[in-house]
Amino acid sequence: LEHGEKDLHRDWAVYASSSLLSASSSGNNNGDNVGGITASSCQMKQMEGRLRICSHSIVFEPRQTSRGIIRAPFRHMTMCPFLGGGTNTKSMDLTGGILDGNVPYNNRTNTIGNNNNTQQGMAAILRCDRHVVMKANNVIGPYDYIQAPVEFRFVFLHSSPTSMISLAKRLFEAEEASNNKSSSVSFAPSVAFDTTSAPPIIPLPSSNNNSRDAIIEQIMSPTMNRPFDTTNFLHVQEHPLTPNLRCSIKTPLLEEKGCAILTDYGLYFQPVVPGSMDNGAGNGIGSRSNKV
Repeated sequence: LEHGEKDLHRDWAVYASSSLLSASSSGNNNGDNVGGITASSCQMKQMEGRLRICSHSIVFEPRQTSRGIIRAPFRHMTMCPFLGGGTNTKSMDLTGGILDGNVPYNNRTNTIGNNNNTQQGMAAILRCDRHVVMKANNVIGPYDYIQAPVEFRFVFLHSSPTSMISLAKRLFEAEEASNNKSSSVSFAPSVAFDTTSAPPIIPLPSSNNNSRDAIIEQIMSPTMNRPFDTTNFLHVQEHPLTPNLRCSIKTPLLEEKGCAILTDYGLYFQPVVPGSMDNGAGNGIGSRSNKV
């Protein structure tokens, strides 16, 4: 993720496909090739994985480690993500067959997961003129910046795409509002070229991150305010001495958000995402015997 970007802890199981767009449909005149070779992320037929939404981008993590993680920043999207058909004429359906463009997808049967969403052919669609591919073959290395107009389609397997689209719309609008706010500074010629007067005071460009931060805070507040699970107490006789204390554990380059609670035995920490820490229980504890 980018510096300052936050993981909203929202992810879905999806099938992803992609196709190149013409320059006219995306408003982009750049080429469709990268180094003379069309990137594999621009022509995915059917790829299973997890779709995650973050504060500045949408990230697709394929199940196959040989394929790189795809990150599409909101600022490079040519339009707001929207709902549409599950496939296009060049995509594959979930049973593995090539679809005929003359037969609508929602008239076909699908047996994978017996999911009504998938049978109806609804998918989350996003279009961008630039995306990032990273960690291909599970190897950490330089990112590949793909400068090409691409349409990504994500068919949700076990849930509805409407909640994801609603969340993406709010973040996309916040990104647009931030980009539309001008930060340029201009001066009159008499001020700019008058060497006898005091130098002008240049105002700092004002940011429009307050609205974005408010949206992110509203999205994450139910997760952040999740009560501490008292079943993780090590002793039946333990009693909490404090309410939930929102905090985070900071390590180099990482920050694990969660809540802490103090009992008559020790100090507990519960991460926002259960099981995200190294220990299996997903909770850290420091007892008085360890001089905490």
